[in-house]
Amino acid sequence: KDDGFYRIEKNFFRSVNDPMAANMYGLSHSSSTLNSKAIDMLGYFGFTSNGHYSRFSGNTPLTCDIFGVKYILDSEGSTTSTITSADDISVTENLDALPIGFLASGKVSALELSEYDVFDNQDNLLNALTGGYREFFKIFTADGIPYAENCIKGSFEKQHIGFTNPTGEASVTYTITVPDSGEVYMYLPTDYEREASLYVNGEYKGICFESDNHNIKDLGSFEKGEEVEIKLVLRRSDLYFREPQFAVYNEEAEKSAIAKLWEKNSETKVEKLSQTDIRFTVNASANDVLFTTIPAEKGWTVYVDGNAVEYGTALNDALMTVELTEGEHIVEFKFFAAGLGTGIILTVCGILIFVGMILLYLKIKKPVRLTAIKNNASDIDKTDSDDIINISDTEQTEAAFPEETAAEGKDDNTE
Repeated sequence: KDDGFYRIEKNFFRSVNDPMAANMYGLSHSSSTLNSKAIDMLGYFGFTSNGHYSRFSGNTPLTCDIFGVKYILDSEGSTTSTITSADDISVTENLDALPIGFLASGKVSALELSEYDVFDNQDNLLNALTGGYREFFKIFTADGIPYAENCIKGSFEKQHIGFTNPTGEASVTYTITVPDSGEVYMYLPTDYEREASLYVNGEYKGICFESDNHNIKDLGSFEKGEEVEIKLVLRRSDLYFREPQFAVYNEEAEKSAIAKLWEKNSETKVEKLSQTDIRFTVNASANDVLFTTIPAEKGWTVYVDGNAVEYGTALNDALMTVELTEGEHIVEFKFFAAGLGTGIILTVCGILIFVGMILLYLKIKKPVRLTAIKNNASDIDKTDSDDIINISDTEQTEAAFPEETAAEGKDDNTE
């Protein structure tokens, strides 16, 4: 059992809110109130992100390490349909996963992410965190122009290539020559998603675009100089994307950079005090910042050595950072939902007003008290009771017909 504070994700899904349903901390989530900057940022790294949700699809070893995904669950297929028991799920521990917050070079605070260049963004992020420069993804292009079968290739707006007017089974085929041995990834940037089937050397690799499938695709592991055929079969009447991006993952370089960050954070301690309170104990060097993978949201208050400070942001204002002076520090993050305090005050005021109105009503509108008197028949003088009844009847008549009673009085006086 691992009692640490980390993220868990999986490469199969039932819905994007599976981590919440399974009581896990993950990157997949859907909410109409989710921070749009955090969603966009994940998309800039090649994850699935769209509107109000994000998904783990499109992950790479580099993004898993930086975003602290310590355990990854796998199963046959991309859905839960083939899972009948826990034995159908395998778990991989990512020993390089960084904590949710760690010391890094202050250069990361100035890093801006590109909307389309997902592999450049990953390279630039890890280099900004370490303060160095290495190539973690060797980016390359396809060999020549694509072969368009049973469709027309043409230029489209915003630097997109269009494939339209299909007849029969229309497809687009790229050939690539792998520059280095390793895992090869592909990303097809687009603003106009149209569903297509992906085949690599004739093997079906799933869907591109739409239905949560616009993300980095893992094409497989290949040797240097190996030729690979990538085929996209149109499933609609058209297909649009910008110039395809291909990249080979440099595992040695990436692991070396992550090891450097772990060395810098050899004394860093992360404690989850509650669901809304996280504490970091760090020993910072000059020009270090505490970089976190916590989305910047209204409601966070940051304390450094007990004093409230303004936190910074990084990666297009999506994540929180804290500038630190050299030396040991205790940094605490506390969250209180924006608007919750006002809501509590208004609720209490409403209850007090309601109770006050009830008390005021009871004070003005005094209830009539009815008293039942029990008497024995032997205690009642019949003569007296008849007089009482007669008097009572007269009073009721006068009350009901005051004008007639008054007129009768005048007649008596006249006589």
